[in-house]
Amino acid sequence: MLTDEQIFGFSGWQLSIGLAVALATIIVFMTLNQRVKHSVSPLSTVKTVAWLLLPIYLLIFGFILYSLFQIAAHFPAPGNYGTNTAYGTALRWHVLALVGLITALGGLISAPLALIRVFTTERVTVATEEGLVTDRINAAVAGLGAEKTVKSGDKEETKPNIEVRIGAILSLERLAQKNLDEHVMIMQILCAYIRQNAPASGASVFELPQFAPLPDDPTTEQRAAAEAHQLKMWKSWQHGEISTLAKKLPPPRADIAIAMNVIGRRNPAQLRIEARWGPNAAPNAEWVFATPAPEWPKSKGKPPSKASIDAYKNQLQAWERTLSAYAGYRPDLRETNLQNTDLSKHILCGIRFDEAQIQGANLSEAQMQGANLWQAQMQGADLGLAQMQGADLRQAQMQGADLWLAQMQGAHLGLAQMQGANL
Repeated sequence: MLTDEQIFGFSGWQLSIGLAVALATIIVFMTLNQRVKHSVSPLSTVKTVAWLLLPIYLLIFGFILYSLFQIAAHFPAPGNYGTNTAYGTALRWHVLALVGLITALGGLISAPLALIRVFTTERVTVATEEGLVTDRINAAVAGLGAEKTVKSGDKEETKPNIEVRIGAILSLERLAQKNLDEHVMIMQILCAYIRQNAPASGASVFELPQFAPLPDDPTTEQRAAAEAHQLKMWKSWQHGEISTLAKKLPPPRADIAIAMNVIGRRNPAQLRIEARWGPNAAPNAEWVFATPAPEWPKSKGKPPSKASIDAYKNQLQAWERTLSAYAGYRPDLRETNLQNTDLSKHILCGIRFDEAQIQGANLSEAQMQGANLWQAQMQGADLGLAQMQGADLRQAQMQGADLWLAQMQGAHLGLAQMQGANL
C-alpha cells in the first residue's frame, strides 16, 4: 500500500516531468530558430536535439515504468483503511496517479513516432523543393538559348532573343541568391554562357602605333634615334589617345553585359559558398580576397625606416600566401571578349581573365585582388582606383590605360606592357 505522501510524491514527479518536457520543447524551438537563421537544415537540427535529449528521455521513461510498477504492486486494499471514506480517497488518488503515469507513458511512446513523422515530412519537403529549384534552373537555362526569327526583306534569319535571355540571366541570379547550394553551378553556367557567346576570337582588332623595325646590326646612333622616336610617339599617345580609340570599340551585347553585372555583384553569402566549394576547400573557409592588403608604411616628413619596410614586405608576402592558398571556386572567363564593358565597382577578385580582350573597359574602382590577368589585353582601359593587389598581370598589355591611384601591391608584373599609361 502507498501512503498519501508517496502518492503526492508521484504527482510531484509527474509535474516535474511535464516541466522538463516543456523546457525541452522550448529549447528545441529556440535551437531550430537559430539554426534556420544560419541556413542549417531543420532535419539535421532535429536529429541533433533528439540525440541530446535521448538520455533524459530514457531516464523519464524508466522512471514512469518504475512508478507504474510501484502503484500496481501497492494497490490499496479495503482492510488497510478504517473507514470506507478513507479507502475511497486512497483508491481515488491511486487511480489518478495511475492514469497520469499511463498518459505520460503514452506521450513518451508517441514522441519517437512524431520524430519519425517529422523526418519523413522533411525529406519529402526537401525533395519537392529541390525538384522545383531544378525545374526553374532548367527553364532558365533553356531561356539562355532563346532565339527569334527576323525578316529582312524576303529573307529570314535567326537571331538571339536578347530580351528572353536577359530574363533568364536575372532568374538565375535570383535562384543563386535564394538557393546557395546551387550558387556555384549557376555561376558556372553564366561563365560558360559568356565564353560561348563572347569569345576572344570575336573581338574587334585593336592596333597600337607601329614603329619601323631597326636595321640588322644597328649602330649606336640608329638605336638611340629609334628609342627617342618611340619615346616621343608614346608621349604623344599618353594623353588619352589610346583610351579614346579603345572607347570606340563595339560594346558588349546587352545579355553579356547583364551576365557580367550578375557575376560582379555577388553578395557575401555567395562569396563564402565559393570559398568552401571544391574537393580541396575547407568546409569553414572564408573568402580570403576580402582581407585588406598591407599598406605601405607611412612616416611624417621622412622616408620610412628599413625596419618598417622589411616588416611591410613580410606582411605582404604572408598576405600573398593567403591568396595563393585559396582553394575555392574561381569564375572562369578566360579568352572572353569584354571590350568596352562597364565593370566599374564590380567584384572580380580571383576571377580568371587569362588572355581576355578587355580593351577600353571601365574597371574603375573594381575589386580585382588575386585576379588572373595573364596576357590580358587591357589597352586604353580605365583602371582608376582599381584594387589589383596580388593580381597576376604577367605579359598583360596595358598600354595607354588609366592607372590613376590603382592599387597593385604584390601584383606580378613580369613582361607587362604599360607604355603611355597614366600612372
